[in-house]
This record gives sequence, structure tokens and C-alpha cells, in this order.
Amino acid sequence: MSEYSPFVQIASLLPTSNMNRYIRDGDNPDITEERMKATFDADRFTEFYHGGAKRLKSRREVEKYIEDHKELQDTHPTPFMSREELIDNSVRKLAGMAKYHKMIDMTNIEKTTYFLQMVHVRDSMAFSLHYLMFLPVLQFQASPEQLSEWMPKSLSGTIIGTYAQTEMGHGTNLSKLETTATYDPKSQEFVLHTPTISGAKWWPGSLGKFCNHAIIVANLWTNGKCEGPHPFFVEIRDPVTHKGLPHLKMGDIGPKLSLNEFQKYYMAKAIAFRIAGDELQNIFKKVSKQLRLGEASLLPGIYALSSGLKALVTFEVQGGIEQCRLACGGHGYSHASGIPELSAFSCGSCTYEGDNLVLLLQVAKYLMKVCAQPAEGKICGYLHKKSSATISELSTHKTYSDHQIIQDWEHVTRRVVLQAFQKLRTESATKQKHEAWNSCSVELCKAARWHVRLYIVRILLAKISTAPEDVRPVLRALAKLYIFDLQVSKQGHFMEDRYMSPQQIDQLKSGISEALATIRPDAVSIVDGFAIHEFELKSVLGRRDGNVYPALMEWTKHSKLNQKDVPEAFEKYLAPIMKKIRAKI
Repeated sequence: MSEYSPFVQIASLLPTSNMNRYIRDGDNPDITEERMKATFDADRFTEFYHGGAKRLKSRREVEKYIEDHKELQDTHPTPFMSREELIDNSVRKLAGMAKYHKMIDMTNIEKTTYFLQMVHVRDSMAFSLHYLMFLPVLQFQASPEQLSEWMPKSLSGTIIGTYAQTEMGHGTNLSKLETTATYDPKSQEFVLHTPTISGAKWWPGSLGKFCNHAIIVANLWTNGKCEGPHPFFVEIRDPVTHKGLPHLKMGDIGPKLSLNEFQKYYMAKAIAFRIAGDELQNIFKKVSKQLRLGEASLLPGIYALSSGLKALVTFEVQGGIEQCRLACGGHGYSHASGIPELSAFSCGSCTYEGDNLVLLLQVAKYLMKVCAQPAEGKICGYLHKKSSATISELSTHKTYSDHQIIQDWEHVTRRVVLQAFQKLRTESATKQKHEAWNSCSVELCKAARWHVRLYIVRILLAKISTAPEDVRPVLRALAKLYIFDLQVSKQGHFMEDRYMSPQQIDQLKSGISEALATIRPDAVSIVDGFAIHEFELKSVLGRRDGNVYPALMEWTKHSKLNQKDVPEAFEKYLAPIMKKIRAKI
């Protein structure tokens, strides 16, 4: 292991009957005191949070594997690296991944993704497209003959690929991609062509300098007719010299904001978002099986749901990171905290793979169709559900049942969505279709957000009801905190048609206070339960052992400015001026 390593050497556990076994010799006494307050088994919480013992074991295998292989680790903290050093560091680790590819299993995308994430952390986009886009597209789109030729080379590192879809002038608007692939019947070849500057492939990680193949998405033309976007497997560099092939121009697009090579409320959100995401993956697996059987009826609803979750969650995550930065005071502004890098990495997620506002409008488009024509299934069933309740049944926050919570959320969401639907119909009566849609965009986005929030609330409550009994109380407190806080912050919607009274809102506020008091002793243990490895977090402030100040001092030793007592810039520029001034005194 290198001199610098974010991995903490595991010490012997203290003999204790405490529920949190993260306590170790040498830890900061304050954080040990917090861990001693745990009211639940942190290990059981971790298993639930990560979807079971099997998935957690898989994560542990990845962590141990990287810990045992120095080639997969950073040599020193990345904030002290130049852009060239960041790229060198990333490529060096990529070579290590090709050498130690035991963890790369395309039948287990979750494990492969975590391996990639742990190796490259927040500079992962440089080569993540090879593993997360290039290989899966190859696996599911290629013929058996193509797979036998290309997949072994792609796994061994002979082929380094990327997924090139986004263009300089076209990202979300896929139908307007300018790159064309015209079939030539004489040569039986596809001729790829980028007719304009705005059609240049832009943002595909590592395409410019390191990839030798690309899956290029282009509009297919045959017999003078456009058949829409199709993927094409293209060699872009000489396999021996690595020089770009003729008629291709490739290069680096310059530095990006990132990808250069918690408070209790946000803990509650983390749980809610994690559970919602896991459930969506389960639904997606079910839909994938149905698609293979030719059944696609559930696909529009899943697309809308995944689009909405992406838009809502990435926005909330960005806000949560900023709250964490503020909570850390001045140290939160330092790269030592890991927060600036995390913030820069996260903000891009609000735009790439679908701009958030565009995705919300996609959700709204689906909801408007369901309003006009009822669809089967639980996801949108509430829109046409007949409810006899005209006021909330909430009496006290202690007796507020899951059924009552969901009933109240369905009532408000249904009203918001139907209001948007009614306005769209009214506007459409006097305007062109696109004009009516644009004039309702605020209401449509609002409807989409409420639809996604309802899904999260419903899935969160359902999942917690199946959790192990010993961790269920703290999970219930977290769920109530998340749900009640949302209801209070959006109380105008719950009170709009007198569905809820001011007294009922006061009950929710009391519920928030009680949930906070319940969570407080377990706060550190909940974060322990997330099982975020030191290597993944890359934060001096977020250390497991709590020894922040010695670590901050150690972190500064990696600065090149501290390697010399007198900086060269001082000798070069300031020293001559000061010498002249002293001579005149």
C-alpha cells in the first residue's frame, strides 16, 4: 500500500456490548461517545440499506480487492494534482483495472459499477462510459458473431471504447442529431458523416485522446429515407500506433467543472431516495423480462417514473451537498472536506443524461395521456381513484397511519395533476398545441414533481414495513421526518381546498420535532450504516475515526507549495522589487 492511502487500517474492536461495531481504538472520543448511543444494530441497518447481505458482501469484496491492489489507488490526494497528472492517474488506474479485471462482471452490472466507482471515484466519467455504456450496449445490441470478436478484446483492454451520442449542438433532442450513417448498397457499408460543426460528437468521456473504438449514434439513411437514430461500432484509432484514423478529427474539449481526472433531514432523504431507486431497478428488471416476451405496456410508465426520479433526486442531491458544505463552516469550502469536488461532480447530473426540466415535461406528457385515457397499474391508478375523503383523517402525528399518509398524498397529487390537465385543455382550445403546452409548463412541471414525490412516499413506507424489527423504529423516524417535513414545506397544497387544517399542520410539526429527537442519538450510527468507504468519500472531515484536525495537518503536506519554504514565484517576482525598495531606504 502506498504511503498515502485513504483506507484506514482496521484496528481490533473494543470489547463492548454496544450496537455499533464501528468503534475502534484511537478514535476521537466525541465520535465514540455518539456511537455508544446507538439504539439499533448498525450492521443490520447496513444490510437493509444496501438491499440485503448478498449485495453488501459483494460491495465488501470490491473494497477489499482495491485495498489489496496499489495500482487501483490514488498515489496522493487528487486536489493536489494538475490536470495532466489527473489524466495520468486515471489512465494508470484504468490499466490496473484491465490487469485486475476479476471484479468486472457484465452479468453483475451493480458490482461492476461499484468497482468502477471505487477506483475512479468522482473522476470516473473519464472511462466510465467504456464500462457503463460501451460494454452494455455491445452486450445487448451485438450479434453473437460480433460479441465473440469484440467483447473479449473490450474486457481485456485491447479495445477501449466510449459511447458517442451527444453532439455539440444536440443533447436531449435526440431526433435532431446531425451525424448521419448512409447505407451504400454497392459497397455494403455505412458511411458516417458529420456535416456541420454543431454535429461534432461532444462530451463522450475519453473519446478525444484515449479510446480506439466508439459506439456512435447516428441517424440511419437508407434509400433516401431516415430510419432514426441507430448505434454503429466504429474503430477510430490505429490499434498499433494509436494515431487517429484518416478523415477523423479528435481532441480534448478542455477542463470541465468536474470530471477532470449531513444533516439529519438529508439522512432521511438519502434513505427515501435509495429505497425508491432500488424499487425502480426491480421494476425495470420485470419490464425487461416482459419486453423480451414482446409485452411493452408498462414501458411508458417506467420511462416517466425514471425520468422524474432522475430530475427530482439530482436536484435534491445538489441542494443537500450545499447544506453539508455550509454545516462544515469554513472547512467545507476546502478541498480537504471533499465537498467542493463532490458538488462540482453532482451539479452536472442535473443536465447530462437528460436536462431536468425536459425530463419533468416528459413525465407530465405521460400524466396528461393517463388523465385523458386511464392506464392500468399502481403507478398512476390514483389519478382515477374515487375517494370519499374530503378532509384528512389525521388526528395526531402518533396515530397517523401509512394508509392515511398515502391517502393524503394521493389527494393532493391528484388535484395538482388534474389542475394541470384542465388548464392544458383550456389553453388548447384557443392555441396551437405547442403554444398551449408551453403556456402550461409551470403547472406541468409541478404535476410531475408531485407524481414522483408520491411514488417515493409510497415505496418508502412499503419497504420500511418489511424491514427487520430491530432497525424498523429508526427507519420509521427517518421516514416520518422526510414525509412530514415535505408536507409542512408544501402545506399550502395540503390546505388549498381545506383538506387539511392549521391544527393538522401543527401536528405534523410536532411529529418532525419528535422524529428529530428520536434520530439524534443514532445520527452517527445511521451514517455508519450507509457504509460509505473512506476511499469513496475522499474527505478529511468525514473520516470514520473522527480525528479531523491531525488529518487536516497531514493533508497539507501534499501541497507542492509546502515542499519549499520560499516559493519560486516569490524569488522571481517579489524579491527583486523588495530588494530595490530596501536599497532606497
